[in-house]
Amino acid sequence: MSGEKSAAFAFYAAKSSVSKEILDLATGNHELYMKRRREQTIEIQQMRYFEEQQQKEKHRIVTRERQLRLQAEKERDEIERKFNDYQRQMKEIHDTLLKYQEAAELLARKAHISNEEARLQAEKALAIETQLERCKYEISRNEEEKRLYARQISECEQIISTLVNDSVKSNSAYISCRCGELSLLSSTIEKRRKEAEELKIEVAKWRVAEAAAREKLLSITQLNQSIAVINAATQAQQNLVQTSSPRALSPPPYRPTLRNQELNQTDERAFLIEKQSKQAQLALQLQDLKNVIQSKKIEEKQTFLDKAYEENLAVGDNKYSTIQKASSGTASKRMAMLQDL
Repeated sequence: MSGEKSAAFAFYAAKSSVSKEILDLATGNHELYMKRRREQTIEIQQMRYFEEQQQKEKHRIVTRERQLRLQAEKERDEIERKFNDYQRQMKEIHDTLLKYQEAAELLARKAHISNEEARLQAEKALAIETQLERCKYEISRNEEEKRLYARQISECEQIISTLVNDSVKSNSAYISCRCGELSLLSSTIEKRRKEAEELKIEVAKWRVAEAAAREKLLSITQLNQSIAVINAATQAQQNLVQTSSPRALSPPPYRPTLRNQELNQTDERAFLIEKQSKQAQLALQLQDLKNVIQSKKIEEKQTFLDKAYEENLAVGDNKYSTIQKASSGTASKRMAMLQDL
């Protein structure tokens, strides 16, 4: 029974009994309580210390792994960004090279057309020079004929003067005969004079034609010089394009000289060599990036313990040597070794 102001609670029973289970439980709790209140032994302190060290080591390992994972992710993102930048740059370079290639092909076609025009102009110039030589030969031949006619005219005049002087002394029959010869000679002289005048007119015409041919030859020479300058500029631009072109240009079907053909072949070989070196450099860069990405993936899969195990193997330590070290030596040495671990 109990009251409102009583400090204890009283329970009365007809028969009292003790439960062994409850008593054992209470006794065990009391012993456990007393054991906890007692001072810990060195072994328990060592165990607790080892456990705390293990917890700290686990926490440190987890923190280190998290940091390494974050660093590896950052490096992977940086490598992927660089790889994307390289791909974008390669695409831009490829597009630029295609544009340069189209421009170079257009310039090559224009150069071929200009070479054909230069060849035609050279043929025309050669024909004009041949015609000019023929005109010079005709002029010299006409001058020779003119000198010959002038000599014949002078001879005829001398004969006429001689005949006139002789006609005074000779008889009338002889005079009549000589007069016939004189009329024939005079007609011949007039004919030769007319031919000489015609030859003079022809020579004047040939000289006018020669002057026109010289002017035309000069204009063709200037045109060839301008075409040569254009070809040199086109060749320089083609060489500039060939330093970054992805593939060699097909040579034009016409080559005016052997020297131009050799120069074009040399430029093509240099362009092919430079193209192959650039392709090899790009392939090496891509292979290096792939190797770095593969190594980063392998490092992401490895934990700190795996790395520590590899380092121990590299030094020469294994589980047997560790157990042997732990079992040998004094207690203080074993404690120091465990603390180091």
